[in-house]
Amino acid sequence: MNMTRIDTLHVPGASLYYEVRGRGPVLLLIGAGAADAASFNGIATHLADRYTVVSYDRRGYARSPLDHPEEEQRIETHSDDAHRLLAILSTEPAYVFGSSGGAKIGLDLAIRHPEQLHTLVVHTNRPRRKPGSLRTERSSSRTKLRCIPATRSTLSRSLPHQRGS
Repeated sequence: MNMTRIDTLHVPGASLYYEVRGRGPVLLLIGAGAADAASFNGIATHLADRYTVVSYDRRGYARSPLDHPEEEQRIETHSDDAHRLLAILSTEPAYVFGSSGGAKIGLDLAIRHPEQLHTLVVHTNRPRRKPGSLRTERSSSRTKLRCIPATRSTLSRSLPHQRGS
């Protein structure tokens, strides 16, 4: 049985609540809108035998209070939060899954901190192109993009089957 470690990371302007479970390469789950860490409990438990699964409450939501609630929230600020969270969890490139608004954060993270990402799975409920999710794989200094079908099992199927060390 996997235990869940709960912690808080203090970042400029907020405190981020996060949960860590499992062993293996880091997999950061970034939720849509006001989704909190608990929204990933089912899939996190399923993947914890292969990954160190990290889910968190984005700044200003649930258990991640803002220092100054009147501040405008920007994608760049949220991706800085993800960057800081990854930096304390691992020195290796991580797997990142972003859903809807979390996908935008993941894309910004990939643009501004590509060294921190091994694979980015972008999932959207309302794709603007053909149906599916966009997967980016880090390959030396280039990034590859590939569309994969968006289904309930998208995340499990789009990640390599790693075993924890």
